[in-house]
Amino acid sequence: MRMRPLIGMTCRRDPSKKRLYLQEAYSRAISELGGDPCLIPLIDDRGYLERIAARVSGILLPGSSTDVSPLLYGQSAHPALRTVDPLRDRVDLWLLDCAFKLRLPVLAICYGVQILNVHQGGSLIQDLPSMVDSPYWHDPPGDGDQPVTHPLLLGSDPGPFAAVSAEQPEVNSSHHQALDEVASSLRILAWAPDGIVEAVQLQERDHFVLGVQWHPERDYQHNTLSRILFEQFVHFAGTSAPNPTC
Repeated sequence: MRMRPLIGMTCRRDPSKKRLYLQEAYSRAISELGGDPCLIPLIDDRGYLERIAARVSGILLPGSSTDVSPLLYGQSAHPALRTVDPLRDRVDLWLLDCAFKLRLPVLAICYGVQILNVHQGGSLIQDLPSMVDSPYWHDPPGDGDQPVTHPLLLGSDPGPFAAVSAEQPEVNSSHHQALDEVASSLRILAWAPDGIVEAVQLQERDHFVLGVQWHPERDYQHNTLSRILFEQFVHFAGTSAPNPTC
């Protein structure tokens, strides 16, 4: 019987309570669609993270309630910037270093696609409501449990989204930051109708690296597009053998 791929997923944290956490929907999606989820604590030890990366078959970078530090892409903080967590940024960046070195499949979600773009040399819009004249409300009130939705506009070469290219899929939305200058190593797959980048893929297509701005873990059970994302990620992770060195 074929072994299920082990998927490493970074935790998020509440520093005020000294608590690490990750919403269960990420683990449930990976488990239901053929992988074995493994939570990676935010430990400030690159050697530890390299050893973990050598044991997993894929890396999932989840969303986060805090923002990417603008210092990482050479900007000062906008007045509307929310709390940043340098430890979380550092751990995710180190894991991306390993993922690229080991050619591990990567699925980057919401904050994850933002840190992926920064890792590759891109920049971010620090606050959509105050910096972009947008007809769409990307950031719902409260904790995002009831996100707004909008259509997804696919490019002429939708890559992994080809199966739904004949449709106009809807995606959820709960973010106040977004990709600004997209790194040259990434290509844009999809936009929101107001031009906000919603999905990117590594230009080098034989290495599965995909980032989306919405939260597919919230609706994969009834949204075909979100399900496809997890199925493809787990599939490629299943063909990736863990590497003993990083």
